[in-house]
Amino acid sequence: MLLRSMVIIMKIKIAIADNEIAYINKLFSVFERKENVSVSMFTETESLKKALNNQNYDILIINPELDSDTLNYKKATVVVFLSDNSSSTFNVSCQDYSVVLKYQQISKIFNEIINIYSEIVPTSGMDGRSTIAKIIPVYSPAGGTGKTTVALSVAEMLVNRGYKVLYINFEMISSYGTYLPQNNGRNFGDIISKMGVGFNWKLKIESIIQTTQKGIMYFEEFKNIFDVYEISAADAEMLVNGIASAGVCDYLIIDMDNDLSAVNRKIMSISDIVVAVAAASETASYKFNKFLEHFDIIVENTDKLNIVCNFGKQPDNAISAYPVIANIPQINSGFKNVIDYINKNSLINIENLM
Repeated sequence: MLLRSMVIIMKIKIAIADNEIAYINKLFSVFERKENVSVSMFTETESLKKALNNQNYDILIINPELDSDTLNYKKATVVVFLSDNSSSTFNVSCQDYSVVLKYQQISKIFNEIINIYSEIVPTSGMDGRSTIAKIIPVYSPAGGTGKTTVALSVAEMLVNRGYKVLYINFEMISSYGTYLPQNNGRNFGDIISKMGVGFNWKLKIESIIQTTQKGIMYFEEFKNIFDVYEISAADAEMLVNGIASAGVCDYLIIDMDNDLSAVNRKIMSISDIVVAVAAASETASYKFNKFLEHFDIIVENTDKLNIVCNFGKQPDNAISAYPVIANIPQINSGFKNVIDYINKNSLINIENLM
């Protein structure tokens, strides 16, 4: 069973100030449904002034038309002005502020603001994995073995059991975009670019992740595939432990590339369980047995290895030395249909990974 330590959740206090009544009501109705957020709204400068004199806010979102030199902006940790055009600067009395575009999807406004806030508030999620998500990388030494299909199937099966699951992909050239929608928003690279600067892991992740209709959380694909090459083993360790300890998920499923780079070896070494995918072709079988021969060099605890036999692969003596959690037949169908088939028929013994 997964054990998680107690997490004290603090609500983010947000003040929204805008004299456009219909707009602010719409903004308020969306924001107040967000988790761990407390929202107040103001439609005139005077009422906002009184509020700022009496209490502090984490975030102040304000229409520049309500700006006044009487407003105590220091009572807000972050000040965000709403722009109705592409302007990023205003003639306002506040000296330190950010700007977001006013007329766009409100969920995007919320995520942009939380992303800004995450880079200013004290760091969290790097305290030695005090709030632990179980780390499960999915690996295969050969391409075309159905590794991504298995990783997404594992993620979906865990979601179906009520767990919060985050899928991340460390492949140089990934294929999960054919299954998980890509909206050209912020991605995994936004976290990598802030490493070493300091940020709130939980808020940063929550401002970037997408969630499928089935409940799988994920980051969108890297905009530039060469960004993956820049990740070092030390970066990977910081990333994985930072995400795992941020309190956003119960399970972290990592879809890995096919090599045995320092990054992949590091991820396997810090993981709780490693899922390795074997396929039936002669080349895939040869590479897989080579991987098994050297697994004890990659990790100290070889008991963490679980094997999925895919495409009708039959376990041989080398594979049988480890737990085989799935024997998946050749399924001649599309990506999404294969995942649905695996989950519908419970072809993976998911309890072994829990």
